[in-house]
Amino acid sequence: QVDLIARYRPLAWFGEAGPIRRSIESILVRRLRERKVYIRKEWVPSTKDKSARGRALQAWSASSRVVFPAVTPAGSASPETEMSAY
Repeated sequence: QVDLIARYRPLAWFGEAGPIRRSIESILVRRLRERKVYIRKEWVPSTKDKSARGRALQAWSASSRVVFPAVTPAGSASPETEMSAY
């Protein structure tokens, strides 16, 4: 992220508020300061409705644009299992 911000110099950077913000904000701020890259950070709250967030994936799936890997890494659940749990 910091490399892209430094390269393209956008007017603002948008991130997801909540747990994502709490986990990455301190690291992001520290890296930005180290590289002397200054930007306005906007933290946008995520949609609370899980079914609304899944609509984009549902549309991609309906148009056959979702592809699962043929081989699943050892110790992880299959993508189909993960998606059905979502």
